[in-house]
Amino acid sequence: YLYNGNETIGESWEIADHEDDVSIIANGKDNLCGKTLRQMFINNPKELVGNAIDNNNPEKFPLMLKLLDSKSSLSVQVHPSDKYASSKKHGELGKTEAWYILEADKEAYIYYGIKHGVTKDFFCEMLKRERLNNV
Repeated sequence: YLYNGNETIGESWEIADHEDDVSIIANGKDNLCGKTLRQMFINNPKELVGNAIDNNNPEKFPLMLKLLDSKSSLSVQVHPSDKYASSKKHGELGKTEAWYILEADKEAYIYYGIKHGVTKDFFCEMLKRERLNNV
């Protein structure tokens, strides 16, 4: 479990450059301590990500690292493209995701996608009933 004092924390953003949630550098060379990830990235983009710079957002660090405690069910995740995300909020990036599972019970499982033929109406109905395991 992600644990902080007396409470379990379900999600921790370890490396982030998202709106007002920007990682602060704790230590390092070149007087980086106390600077934001965004400041470091603007000054050193190629050193951090090589050619993976988003030309539409060249001043925004393009990756996020989270730790999740998934002992219980997680929310439904939507992964919009960069184009769609930016059309809803200027400068926003889409979402491409990769998971590294550090530990799992033998009974653990992951839902990926939805069953063939599931309609939007059926999906919405199952969502209302909190029965997404049927889709």
